[in-house]
Amino acid sequence: MAHYDDIDVRGLTEAGIVACVVTLLCVLLAQVFFYWIDARTDPAVAPNEYTMSSEFLRKQQEGLVSQPAWVDKTNNRVSIPIDLAKQLTVEQYNKPGSKSPET
Repeated sequence: MAHYDDIDVRGLTEAGIVACVVTLLCVLLAQVFFYWIDARTDPAVAPNEYTMSSEFLRKQQEGLVSQPAWVDKTNNRVSIPIDLAKQLTVEQYNKPGSKSPET
């Protein structure tokens, strides 16, 4: 029987176990490192809640959608509230002689 055709199962198993142990150690080391970095981070410098900016963005968004405004004057683009857009669309398609939208 040819010895060179046989698979070294013992060596392959040992290499697999060593690879698993090394991978596990790398994962644990990375986790310890990230916990260490997190413990050193000053909460005043890196806040994890953005309540003030969220409130500002909400008010800004309400202002943008509550009234018509120019988006791009050179290309005649205007933003309008969705309710007004729906109303204008219904009025446009209810005029005599207008085509109904394709579905």
